[in-house]
Amino acid sequence: MTYFGLSHNGNLLGVSTTSNGDAEFCVSVAYELRDGGDTGPEQPWLVKDRAVAERVANRAGDWFNAGYEAPLNSYHGKCRVTEVELSFPV
Repeated sequence: MTYFGLSHNGNLLGVSTTSNGDAEFCVSVAYELRDGGDTGPEQPWLVKDRAVAERVANRAGDWFNAGYEAPLNSYHGKCRVTEVELSFPV
């Protein structure tokens, strides 16, 4: 199964989450892309749609709307879309 992620300096970006609690006018859980370095991310950020990955690669994101498919991205403009092939034993 093919997924798409983002890489920065050769590292696959992961995602971290932060609760916004009961704050109004924003998502309840904010997502932010993180560079896991040489060891890789604990939780990789992967999506099924290449267009979503391309959009995220070029946007910083909005704190109030930082959902999974629109996370905060401090690497915008400096990361590239990476195809990731996942297979599961049958």
